[in-house]
Amino acid sequence: MQQDKILKIIQEWQEEILLSAGIERYSENKIIKSLNSQPIKIITGFRRSGKSYLCKRIANKLQQNKYPLPNILYLNFEDYKLNWANSVEKLGDIYEVFLRFSVDSQKPILLIFDELQKIPNWESFIRTIYEKSNAPQIIITGSNSDLLSSEISSSLSGRFIEFFLLPFSFQEYLSFHNINCDYHTRPKKLTDDFYKYLKLGGLPELYNIDDPETRKSFIQGIISKVMLDDVIKRFAIRNQTALELILKFVLANNGRIISYAKITKHLKNLNIKIQDETVIEYIDYLKKSFTLLEVEKFDWSTKKIFSGSKKYYSIDIGISNQFRDLISNFSFNLENLVLLKLKQNPSTKKIYYGYADNKELDFITEDYDGKLARYQISKELNEENTTRELEAFLVSDKFIKQSPATMLVLDGITRDIEYKSSKIKQINLIEWLLS
Repeated sequence: MQQDKILKIIQEWQEEILLSAGIERYSENKIIKSLNSQPIKIITGFRRSGKSYLCKRIANKLQQNKYPLPNILYLNFEDYKLNWANSVEKLGDIYEVFLRFSVDSQKPILLIFDELQKIPNWESFIRTIYEKSNAPQIIITGSNSDLLSSEISSSLSGRFIEFFLLPFSFQEYLSFHNINCDYHTRPKKLTDDFYKYLKLGGLPELYNIDDPETRKSFIQGIISKVMLDDVIKRFAIRNQTALELILKFVLANNGRIISYAKITKHLKNLNIKIQDETVIEYIDYLKKSFTLLEVEKFDWSTKKIFSGSKKYYSIDIGISNQFRDLISNFSFNLENLVLLKLKQNPSTKKIYYGYADNKELDFITEDYDGKLARYQISKELNEENTTRELEAFLVSDKFIKQSPATMLVLDGITRDIEYKSSKIKQINLIEWLLS
């Protein structure tokens, strides 16, 4: 491609940076602060969760002080104008034009490559730039974990910092709509907004679509795109019907304890011949596309931690609502939101569920200091469910029964509960989500 056409593409994206405004994402300042260190910054996350938007916001902030706009190269490889840039050699051509005709050599350089995994062998290009003297700051995004596969991790070993971006949280949803997030001063208003969010989920482009059928079509289009590009094409899936039915079954059972054998049996009842091993592979592919989040059973026995019984949640409740109606999925959607909030917490190392003596505890978290915390979620505590919900905190494991216990309820106030000598903190779910 001619130099003037390449330069025009570069300048068009630089102009796009100037137009980027909107709300601040929860990981934004953390990423900006990390630019004081040399390692490559890799931002991963589900499609349409706001990675491109975040990168342009970061570039907009930085061009106001440290990095002049001509020194920022932003390329989104989902732009049809870059379809020709399908090799590292052509990527190198773009970079050379940028250095030659745009850059002020006396100022630092920032490179942002959006959906870079579309370029074969991209890591060799990045490594070459990174290892030169006066290397620029580099941000890379991608919509599947191929960006951090074992081979690439080895290739870039010690050279990158990963940031995982989730769809919009409830707090970010409120900020998007310029709604005050103070629950104490306006609990009814925020409760109404919470129910709207519970229906829509956290994919920000949905918020500008008013028609319910159009919103449904938009989400289904994203699911189809993920299935086709991030799973079927990437892993050369032959049994596409089985893959689609597995996703449908798992998200229809969002938050329930299920085994691979149960999924296999379900498919066989639908006359789909499949082995447990294939089910395990397909589930793994859906996890790698960030569509599914897996929660394992807590136990200090490694054998039990990696047993076949898992709980799966959607990366976004708007997606899970496509596979099961909101009413029947209500309690599990609440769990799903809590899981996403816990994953957003930078101190969370691992999330489990607990099960012992026929009692199920929704979540057990472990932080990087090895400290554990327990969480149970319910719409409310009443005469029918109080015993069942609070008994979950009595899961008989000597390692966890002394850890903090939190009962999150949608309808209820923050208060202390003592149940069979166990101290439990009840917290209003919306208040907790906004904390």
